Amino acid sequence: MFLFLLGGNLFKAAGTYIILRFTNAMRYHIGRRLYHGYLHQSYDFFLGKHSSEMVKKIIHDVDMVVSNIYVNSATIVANAIISLFIVTGLVLYDWKLAFITAVVLGGAFGSVFIFTQKKLHQIGKIGESTNAFRNKVVAESFGGIKEIKLKGDESVFSELFAEASFRFARAIAQGGIIGQLPKYLLESIAFGGIMLIVLYLIAVKGNITSVLPTIGFFAFAAYKLMPNLQIMLNASAAVRITFPVMHKLYEDYNEVKAKTEGQKKPVIALPFQSEIRLEQIHFRYPGAPKSSLTEVSAVINKNSVTALTGQSGSGKSTLIDVLLGLLTPQSGKIFVDNQELDENTMPSWQNKIGYVPQHIFLIDNTVAANIAFTLNPDTIDMGRVKEAARIANIDQFIENELEGGYLAQTGERGTRLSGGQRQRIGIARALYNQPEVLVLDEGTSALDEKTEREVLRRIRELKHTTVIMITHRPSTLSNCEKIIHLENGSVATSPDGV
Repeated sequence: MFLFLLGGNLFKAAGTYIILRFTNAMRYHIGRRLYHGYLHQSYDFFLGKHSSEMVKKIIHDVDMVVSNIYVNSATIVANAIISLFIVTGLVLYDWKLAFITAVVLGGAFGSVFIFTQKKLHQIGKIGESTNAFRNKVVAESFGGIKEIKLKGDESVFSELFAEASFRFARAIAQGGIIGQLPKYLLESIAFGGIMLIVLYLIAVKGNITSVLPTIGFFAFAAYKLMPNLQIMLNASAAVRITFPVMHKLYEDYNEVKAKTEGQKKPVIALPFQSEIRLEQIHFRYPGAPKSSLTEVSAVINKNSVTALTGQSGSGKSTLIDVLLGLLTPQSGKIFVDNQELDENTMPSWQNKIGYVPQHIFLIDNTVAANIAFTLNPDTIDMGRVKEAARIANIDQFIENELEGGYLAQTGERGTRLSGGQRQRIGIARALYNQPEVLVLDEGTSALDEKTEREVLRRIRELKHTTVIMITHRPSTLSNCEKIIHLENGSVATSPDGV
């Protein structure tokens, strides 16, 4: 019995070491591959995804799947092996009693397992959906905190979160209760089984003294076997309740894996010497009632300044996204000089572009890190940072008014800066890599006319830079060589007839 106990404990220690090494390696690999896969998806992939859902899957769901499925599955296997050794010992000692014990305990274990699995799966689905909703409410409330404060809607979001949290907590509690109930049932069955064995042996052999070794051996076996069965039931409950989370995680993992593997193609160099030519571009967003772009054709000359104008919803930003290679048109072609943009030439084309959106995203880091757009300070070229800031007309503010200068912290989403300051940092970021093409999607809308005019003047002084911008200001349009006017997704008029 001592050797039996020692061998079981050594096996458990070795099993624990293997399980911890394996499961934490899986935690690292799954999380890294999923995040890598998300980052390498095309832009339209993110149009149909909520960022909070992806964050939840990378951070929370990976941990949950590894802890509840990988760890518990390995635990089930390890305890099943130990239980098998215990049962084998019982068979060698007294196969008849061992058979009776296996039938009773095995039948009870199987009945409880079947009874709990369906309910646990339902609870898991409720938990997964409510937890996703909680993450969405929190992300959206913090993202729109200014509007929430102005409207006084704090209680609305708080109640939404509270309701989802209550349903989530109730689901987890129900799962925990169902997972614990079998423990008490198995304990009762085991105790009753030992009593029946004692009565059976006394009835058969008639002498309590002669059956004491058998009773002691089976009682010791039950003492070691019952915790294993309870652990296996609890682990199986955790596995089952996490199945809905694992299913969605598995779907996303395979989706991003397939798309990422499909993108491994050769990159072809793309010189830009003459013009960008759009021919019959047609684009419709998935599920949209009508097309955003219809037979758009235009020519943009190198080293020129071209403006895109049109009313809201006319397709300006969509056309910019197509030019950037973020959206792929359903029909039509784009040529740089005489070479068509495709999946092989697109990386080279995008390396030539500096992009300034209307709403600038700033990381919670230094001004220099935001201009270089990196989280690694060792890769920042301060000379290029300062030159980009000078062209964006933000250098004097950074050096004279910000405590810490280029090492000053911007705060989360740039909360310590004004809209115009954030936008000029965005322009400096676009200029940091010295692009051949500068695209401003209303990237100067937060600037006053004087500042905008000075920024554009400095940009025009750059040689070999083609500027494409969305703007509505007459003062800006007067300095453009070409104006492409869009109406309902089509080119309407422009000064030169394009």
